[in-house]
Amino acid sequence: MKVTAFIRKTAKKNDTETKATIYFRLRDGKKDIKGASELVISPNHWSAERQGYKDRVALVSEDEKMNLNHKVQALTRMIEKEYREDADSEWLGEIIDKFHHPEKYKTNWRLKIHQPLPSFSMNSWISIAFQK
Repeated sequence: MKVTAFIRKTAKKNDTETKATIYFRLRDGKKDIKGASELVISPNHWSAERQGYKDRVALVSEDEKMNLNHKVQALTRMIEKEYREDADSEWLGEIIDKFHHPEKYKTNWRLKIHQPLPSFSMNSWISIAFQK
């Protein structure tokens, strides 16, 4: 099983305004599944070999380049980790959506765990501690 990232759009040589969607492709034997992500990049900045930004792109900050490259790598790993034999394009779309919108997939139990604890003043704590 192999997961790769790719784009489908090209742009003229000095065009930095055009953006291309980054797609993910999963291949396993005869299975070949593709899905679009919410990640975008200028086609002139994309490196198919690196599956991210080209080495020498001066018009984009290092932080932005690293951020996108890390997201591509993280989504690739997530697809590989979650892979199952019955995977199809609907499954891949859901995995990509989970990556971009994890809050949609939290259960009520998980939402309760991540809620902040109520804050109490010292007087509240003292009154709670000495209640009978």
